[in-house]
Amino acid sequence: RNHTFVKNIVILDGQSNSGKALLDIILASLDRVEILKYSFVVENLCRLKYLNLVNNDVIESLIKLKLDHKLYELMMSRNLNFRPSDRSSAFKDPFSFTYFKRLFEKGDKTIPRKINDENPILHLMTHNILGISEPLFKAYGGNINIIELVRHPLMMLSKQTENNELWSTNEGRRRQ
Repeated sequence: RNHTFVKNIVILDGQSNSGKALLDIILASLDRVEILKYSFVVENLCRLKYLNLVNNDVIESLIKLKLDHKLYELMMSRNLNFRPSDRSSAFKDPFSFTYFKRLFEKGDKTIPRKINDENPILHLMTHNILGISEPLFKAYGGNINIIELVRHPLMMLSKQTENNELWSTNEGRRRQ
Protein backbone atom coordinates (compact mmCIF):
# COMPACT_ATOMS: atom_id res chain seq x y z
CA ARG A 1 0.00 0.00 0.00
CA ASN A 2 1.24 3.43 -0.88
CA HIS A 3 -1.32 5.30 1.21
CA THR A 4 -1.76 5.02 4.97
CA PHE A 5 -4.31 6.66 7.27
CA VAL A 6 -1.95 7.03 10.23
CA LYS A 7 0.19 10.14 9.91
CA ASN A 8 1.15 10.74 13.56
CA ILE A 9 1.62 8.35 16.47
CA VAL A 10 2.48 8.85 20.11
CA ILE A 11 3.39 5.75 22.11
CA LEU A 12 3.70 5.51 25.88
CA ASP A 13 6.11 2.69 26.59
CA GLY A 14 7.63 1.13 29.67
CA GLN A 15 7.20 -1.67 32.16
CA SER A 16 3.94 -2.25 33.97
CA ASN A 17 3.43 0.19 36.85
CA SER A 18 5.95 2.69 35.49
CA GLY A 19 3.52 5.62 35.40
CA LYS A 20 2.18 5.35 31.86
CA ALA A 21 -1.42 5.76 33.00
CA LEU A 22 -0.56 9.01 34.76
CA LEU A 23 1.08 10.50 31.69
CA ASP A 24 -1.76 9.18 29.54
CA ILE A 25 -4.15 11.58 31.27
CA ILE A 26 -2.03 14.53 30.14
CA LEU A 27 -1.56 13.23 26.59
CA ALA A 28 -5.26 12.47 26.19
CA SER A 29 -6.11 16.10 26.89
CA LEU A 30 -4.06 17.39 23.94
CA ASP A 31 -5.71 18.44 20.71
CA ARG A 32 -6.12 15.71 18.04
CA VAL A 33 -4.83 12.93 20.32
CA GLU A 34 -7.16 9.96 20.11
CA ILE A 35 -8.24 7.80 23.02
CA LEU A 36 -5.65 5.44 24.48
CA LYS A 37 -5.42 2.06 22.80
CA TYR A 38 -3.23 -0.84 23.85
CA SER A 39 -1.34 -2.40 20.98
CA PHE A 40 -0.23 -5.91 21.78
CA VAL A 41 -0.14 -6.76 18.07
CA VAL A 42 2.47 -4.07 17.41
CA GLU A 43 4.46 -5.25 20.43
CA ASN A 44 4.45 -8.79 19.10
CA LEU A 45 5.34 -7.72 15.55
CA CYS A 46 8.35 -5.81 16.86
CA ARG A 47 9.38 -8.90 18.83
CA LEU A 48 9.09 -11.08 15.72
CA LYS A 49 11.37 -8.72 13.84
CA TYR A 50 13.84 -8.61 16.73
CA LEU A 51 14.00 -12.42 16.59
CA ASN A 52 14.53 -12.23 12.78
CA LEU A 53 11.46 -14.39 12.16
CA VAL A 54 9.98 -12.01 9.56
CA ASN A 55 11.60 -9.74 7.00
CA ASN A 56 11.45 -5.92 7.04
CA ASP A 57 8.88 -5.48 4.26
CA VAL A 58 6.41 -7.85 5.89
CA ILE A 59 6.74 -6.30 9.36
CA GLU A 60 6.44 -2.71 8.12
CA SER A 61 3.41 -3.59 6.00
CA LEU A 62 1.72 -5.45 8.84
CA ILE A 63 2.36 -2.62 11.30
CA LYS A 64 0.92 -0.04 8.89
CA LEU A 65 -2.07 -2.25 8.15
CA LYS A 66 -2.83 -2.95 11.82
CA LEU A 67 -2.44 0.67 12.91
CA ASP A 68 -4.50 1.98 9.98
CA HIS A 69 -7.23 -0.45 10.96
CA LYS A 70 -7.01 0.68 14.61
CA LEU A 71 -7.35 4.37 13.61
CA TYR A 72 -10.16 3.62 11.15
CA GLU A 73 -12.13 1.87 13.88
CA LEU A 74 -11.44 4.64 16.39
CA MET A 75 -12.82 7.24 14.02
CA MET A 76 -16.22 5.55 14.11
CA SER A 77 -16.09 4.33 17.73
CA ARG A 78 -15.87 0.68 16.76
CA ASN A 79 -14.29 -1.72 19.27
CA LEU A 80 -14.07 0.90 22.00
CA ASN A 81 -13.99 0.07 25.67
CA PHE A 82 -16.97 1.45 27.61
CA ARG A 83 -16.20 -0.24 30.95
CA PRO A 84 -16.19 2.76 33.34
CA SER A 85 -13.51 1.31 35.64
CA ASP A 86 -10.91 0.52 32.94
CA ARG A 87 -8.02 2.90 32.20
CA SER A 88 -8.69 2.59 28.47
CA SER A 89 -12.41 3.30 28.85
CA ALA A 90 -14.05 6.00 26.75
CA PHE A 91 -15.42 7.33 30.05
CA LYS A 92 -11.85 8.10 31.21
CA ASP A 93 -11.01 10.18 28.14
CA PRO A 94 -11.35 13.97 28.54
CA PHE A 95 -13.23 14.08 25.24
CA SER A 96 -15.47 11.07 25.85
CA PHE A 97 -18.43 12.79 24.24
CA THR A 98 -16.55 12.65 20.91
CA TYR A 99 -16.62 8.85 20.97
CA PHE A 100 -20.32 8.69 21.86
CA LYS A 101 -21.11 11.15 19.08
CA ARG A 102 -19.15 9.08 16.56
CA LEU A 103 -21.36 6.08 17.35
CA PHE A 104 -24.23 7.81 15.58
CA GLU A 105 -22.36 9.40 12.67
CA LYS A 106 -21.96 7.90 9.24
CA GLY A 107 -19.07 5.48 9.01
CA ASP A 108 -17.24 3.35 6.50
CA LYS A 109 -16.90 5.42 3.32
CA THR A 110 -16.80 8.76 5.17
CA ILE A 111 -13.96 7.76 7.48
CA PRO A 112 -10.98 8.22 5.10
CA ARG A 113 -12.05 11.83 4.42
CA LYS A 114 -12.64 12.41 8.13
CA ILE A 115 -9.15 11.12 8.95
CA ASN A 116 -7.65 13.35 6.28
CA ASP A 117 -9.56 16.42 7.52
CA GLU A 118 -9.00 15.93 11.26
CA ASN A 119 -5.43 14.55 11.11
CA PRO A 120 -5.77 12.55 14.37
CA ILE A 121 -2.82 11.39 16.43
CA LEU A 122 -2.95 7.69 17.22
CA HIS A 123 -2.27 7.20 20.93
CA LEU A 124 -0.91 3.80 21.95
CA MET A 125 0.40 2.20 25.11
CA THR A 126 2.96 -0.59 24.89
CA HIS A 127 5.21 -2.56 27.20
CA ASN A 128 8.99 -2.53 26.76
CA ILE A 129 9.34 -2.09 23.00
CA LEU A 130 11.74 0.86 22.85
CA GLY A 131 14.75 -1.41 22.33
CA ILE A 132 13.01 -3.32 19.54
CA SER A 133 11.05 -0.45 17.95
CA GLU A 134 13.10 -0.18 14.75
CA PRO A 135 10.22 -1.48 12.56
CA LEU A 136 7.99 1.36 13.85
CA PHE A 137 10.56 4.01 12.98
CA LYS A 138 11.12 2.45 9.56
CA ALA A 139 7.38 2.39 8.91
CA TYR A 140 6.63 5.93 10.11
CA GLY A 141 9.94 7.82 10.18
CA GLY A 142 9.70 11.11 12.01
CA ASN A 143 5.94 10.82 12.51
CA ILE A 144 6.25 8.61 15.56
CA ASN A 145 7.06 9.65 19.11
CA ILE A 146 7.84 7.10 21.78
CA ILE A 147 7.77 8.30 25.36
CA GLU A 148 9.62 5.82 27.54
CA LEU A 149 8.69 5.90 31.21
CA VAL A 150 11.21 4.61 33.71
CA ARG A 151 10.58 4.25 37.41
CA HIS A 152 13.20 3.76 40.10
CA PRO A 153 14.38 0.12 39.89
CA LEU A 154 13.71 -0.53 43.58
CA MET A 155 10.10 0.64 43.22
CA MET A 156 9.68 -1.52 40.10
CA LEU A 157 11.07 -4.58 41.90
CA SER A 158 8.74 -3.99 44.83
CA LYS A 159 5.67 -3.60 42.57
CA GLN A 160 6.55 -6.60 40.39
CA THR A 161 7.06 -8.74 43.51
CA GLU A 162 3.65 -7.65 44.79
CA ASN A 163 2.03 -8.47 41.43
CA ASN A 164 3.69 -11.91 41.33
CA GLU A 165 2.45 -12.67 44.84
CA LEU A 166 -1.10 -11.74 43.84
CA TRP A 167 -0.95 -13.97 40.76
CA SER A 168 0.40 -16.89 42.80
CA THR A 169 -2.54 -16.65 45.22
CA ASN A 170 -5.10 -16.64 42.40
CA GLU A 171 -6.17 -13.09 43.22
CA GLY A 172 -4.93 -11.93 39.83
CA ARG A 173 -4.20 -8.30 39.25
CA ARG A 174 -6.10 -6.09 41.64
CA ARG A 175 -6.48 -2.33 41.55
CA GLN A 176 -4.86 -0.26 44.26
